[in-house]
Amino acid sequence: MAFGLAVAGLASGHVSGGTEPLLSFSMHYNRWCWAASLIVAAIALMPPKAGGEVADGAATGLLMAAMAMVKVTFPLSLALPVVFALLRSGRSRTLIVALASALALLAAVTLAEGIGYWTAYAGDLLTVTGSETRAMPSDHWQALILSPVATPATLCMAALIWLLRRGGDSGRAAALMLFYPAFVFISWQNFGNDLIWLCVVALLAWQVDDPEGFFKSKLNTGLETKVDLKKPLPVHLIYRTAMSQAKGQMTYRRDVYGRDAKIWDALAREGVELRGVQG
Repeated sequence: MAFGLAVAGLASGHVSGGTEPLLSFSMHYNRWCWAASLIVAAIALMPPKAGGEVADGAATGLLMAAMAMVKVTFPLSLALPVVFALLRSGRSRTLIVALASALALLAAVTLAEGIGYWTAYAGDLLTVTGSETRAMPSDHWQALILSPVATPATLCMAALIWLLRRGGDSGRAAALMLFYPAFVFISWQNFGNDLIWLCVVALLAWQVDDPEGFFKSKLNTGLETKVDLKKPLPVHLIYRTAMSQAKGQMTYRRDVYGRDAKIWDALAREGVELRGVQG
């Protein structure tokens, strides 16, 4: 719920958070892209729900395409970590749907606005790229990693990566290592340098599992404990009372479940005779 409220606040806020009372919708497109990027990152990093490949892919593709038409810095920075996270978690179908959805939206815009839209778009990008402020739009990028404000956020990200690896989730940990520099670059290239990406860190931290610690906590009680698995795990059980060793010697075990007698009776009813063991 807190994550949803943060996204909704970014998308609907009327002011940039500054002290100037006459500003309204200042830098609003940055907030819209931050809201979209948080959703995209959450889809890529959170465990997928069964049957949600198409919905996740469509949302990812449409939001990435929308960000490309609003502030290209966001999708360019997020493209690699998103693709890596989806492929690393085995969600190639989600990635295909995302690419198809993005291309469909861009094609629809082209049909509606004509090729002149992209010509003007490219001209605007060249103008912005050549401006004096683009090379250093705000504070130095190092201040977004190590500074009184940014250092705690950097440590939170490092701690989350460590916890994911410790819990056996090396895939998400590796993906997060790609998302971190992308988030830093986006923050550096946008006015305000707010560490909004911490919303994703908080969401993932809430989901971090520690299976080893959980197992030890149950084991240390010394009591028989039932644990319901989130994901069903198939188990193949084999029950044998007669086994042959590598050298051909037979060993026998007590039939604690009484199944040998049932098998023997079933064989007898079918007319099978084992003369060597009769009597």
